[in-house]
Amino acid sequence: ADYSGQGVKWQLALGASEDWCVGTQVLFEVIGFTGVSFEMYGAGTDVDRVGLDDSSGLWFREGTNFGTATSFTGVSAPTAGVWYTVEFCRRDGVLSGSLDGQKLVTVSMAFAVTAVGWRHELSTFRIKNMYGGVGIRSVEDSRACYTPSSSSSSSHSSSSSSSSSSSSSSSSSS
Repeated sequence: ADYSGQGVKWQLALGASEDWCVGTQVLFEVIGFTGVSFEMYGAGTDVDRVGLDDSSGLWFREGTNFGTATSFTGVSAPTAGVWYTVEFCRRDGVLSGSLDGQKLVTVSMAFAVTAVGWRHELSTFRIKNMYGGVGIRSVEDSRACYTPSSSSSSSHSSSSSSSSSSSSSSSSSS
């Protein structure tokens, strides 16, 4: 993952008809009015997103392929200061997003993706353990395929000492 100052972007080629899952652990410190969003980058300047608009729990989708912003009702907002596992899986042309296993959004998706990531506007969040890939039809398979790389720099947050579970992450060397 590479940190751009506006969020995190991970180059990952995902075809228009392929099944895939990606996920990460996220801690929302401050959820601003324009919130945070999971970004899916396509050809050229194409960008589609699923996001959280503010702390009221207004989840939305919008973008080049998704069209104008459409809100999802009946889902709750995350609590600031808590680590969540956020996962997005496309299976048989349908993208599903979940927060700690609770399904948030489901939307038809028939376009290719060249990269995925997180973007923030007036929000502050921390990310650890991005994982995923092509051909994965369940989040459990996705986690099994994740291998932390000592060269990846997704640990850009300076204070992630709070809840570092002893998963298979390699020891970091500064």
